[in-house]
Amino acid sequence: MRSSLKHQLLLEVKSLLIYWLSFLGKITHLFLDEVPGEINEVFLAGLADSVWTLKFDGSSTTTSAGAGIVLYKDDGEAVTKSFKFDFPCSNNAAEYEAYLAGLAIAYEMGIKHLRVIGDSNLVDCQARGEFSLKEPSLAPYRALAQKLEAKFNTFEIEHAQRNENRYADALATLGSQIAFEGEEIDVTICKKARPITESLREKFEELPLDQEDWRAPIKAKLISPAVMADLREIKDYTLISGDLYRRLPGGVLARCISIEEAKEKLPEVHEKTCGDGGAISLYRRLQRLGYFWPNMSAEAAEIQSQCPTCQFHYSNEEDVYRLKRLALRYFVEGGTLFRKGFHGEPLRCLSLSESQMVMKETHAGECGEHQGKKRLYQCLLTLGYYWPTMKKDAADFVKTCHTCQVQANLIHTHPTSLQNMATPWPFHTWGLDLIGPINPASGGYIWILVATEYFTKWVEAIPLRRATGAAVANFIREHIITRFGIPYKLITDNGTPFINKDVREVLEHYRVKHRRSTPYYPQGNGQAEATNRMLLRILSKMVFDYGNNWKAHLADVLWAYRSSPKTATGFTPFSLEEPSLVPIRTLIQKLEDKFNTFEIDHAQRIEEPLCGPPRGALARCIIIQRAENKFAENM
Repeated sequence: MRSSLKHQLLLEVKSLLIYWLSFLGKITHLFLDEVPGEINEVFLAGLADSVWTLKFDGSSTTTSAGAGIVLYKDDGEAVTKSFKFDFPCSNNAAEYEAYLAGLAIAYEMGIKHLRVIGDSNLVDCQARGEFSLKEPSLAPYRALAQKLEAKFNTFEIEHAQRNENRYADALATLGSQIAFEGEEIDVTICKKARPITESLREKFEELPLDQEDWRAPIKAKLISPAVMADLREIKDYTLISGDLYRRLPGGVLARCISIEEAKEKLPEVHEKTCGDGGAISLYRRLQRLGYFWPNMSAEAAEIQSQCPTCQFHYSNEEDVYRLKRLALRYFVEGGTLFRKGFHGEPLRCLSLSESQMVMKETHAGECGEHQGKKRLYQCLLTLGYYWPTMKKDAADFVKTCHTCQVQANLIHTHPTSLQNMATPWPFHTWGLDLIGPINPASGGYIWILVATEYFTKWVEAIPLRRATGAAVANFIREHIITRFGIPYKLITDNGTPFINKDVREVLEHYRVKHRRSTPYYPQGNGQAEATNRMLLRILSKMVFDYGNNWKAHLADVLWAYRSSPKTATGFTPFSLEEPSLVPIRTLIQKLEDKFNTFEIDHAQRIEEPLCGPPRGALARCIIIQRAENKFAENM
């Protein structure tokens, strides 16, 4: 009779609980299928006098939401529930959903004394009257919460930190993240005291090794330190949980298996690897699977040598591997093949016909300077082109150029020591010189006035009908000072166009120092002389190709010269024209200490900025000069 009354009371509690949950708008699994013989009898006994604790938490993300509650007594009996919401709700709404669900379950169980703990500051403070209600969407939740709170004889709510509410938080996260069909799902969490490797070891433990097993002597030497083992024999082996492993190159651990197991694994792995298109060898596949036995490499190679499919795929294995390594340097963009340069810059790959056309245009085109093989190769890389035989083709192209052969320089002088560069920053020193008179004239122009910047090798040049002091002074003002700033000094020879009143007034006005070289000391203006020879060589080759109108090609000659890397700096004058801002004093001091040959006039003015290409050019100039001087001394 008493049992039937308890059962009837339980059914009434369940029906009331369904009513409250429907009122809250939740279609979830709850306290509906408890076992009547155990937990329910404990819950229904002494509910009026016991103090219960409710912990709740809600979880809401952009894709899912859920809630978790833990209702327990001091003796450890607990009701734990996890809810998944199939409707969108905010994080505060999810917290209220969990809070109201816990209150509803406690009320329907007949609990009179309830203590609530939650980590939602909003819910806790609104329940205690410390926070006001401002969000309209939370108004129904707050109203229902006040009604449920009044149903208990004693009710108190406390705020807890998140780490003190982990149980409810885990249930809320589980409910929000898990996906399942139907209205409810049972999740069982088991506690395990030992790792699964220990619990299953007895079931899968191998039989004791016999003396014929190849692993037995190695294992015995590792286990017994008293045995005088050869370290070279066992240094690559180790015991892990009683199993023998071998250390392979790269730190890979491979389990040592018996010969019988190897005979089973070898054809099994080969069958899976045989049809993969030669992506990986059988021996490498066995290593990655973590197997090892003696002669594994030879047996894997033998079984592949007897397989026609493997022979087809692995006949050119080395070529395939080399091609894969080489393909890492290439990529396709817009249907065009590119190669990654030394610094990651894209270089367009050309065919044989395209490479010949590009070399012809770069070497002898409208702006070509008929450069040598090394400079032609560097220009092609700078322009962004590549093909495998580019360096050899550039050398062969220069050798077969008719204009270069006809206009080549005949050098009869012995090599001499180079002079140290005495210019510490770009546009510090300029050298001026005249080329001419040129025969034949071009439109009445028979002179070329050339200015060379000593650091960047930048060149400015204009044609002149008459080499006068006024023309030179106007050139200094318009082409040097107004474009590149006031230089520290100008170097010229003692010719009349440079030693006159007009030039002297301009230099004195801008406070530019004037240095003169003598015929007995040509190194004083050697940079200008070298530039003149280079310009004349390029100009003569262009005139040879295009006719006597050299004035029309002067701009092309300057372009070709400025865009070619110089041996002394390793950069083009274009790239050195606009340096970045970094102090240079430390760099110069280091180079002085290293080479002990660096001389700078007026060191107190070394406050100009320099870095990037100019910085590398400065170091390269010093290294090149020392190498050339050493070579000249050994001649």
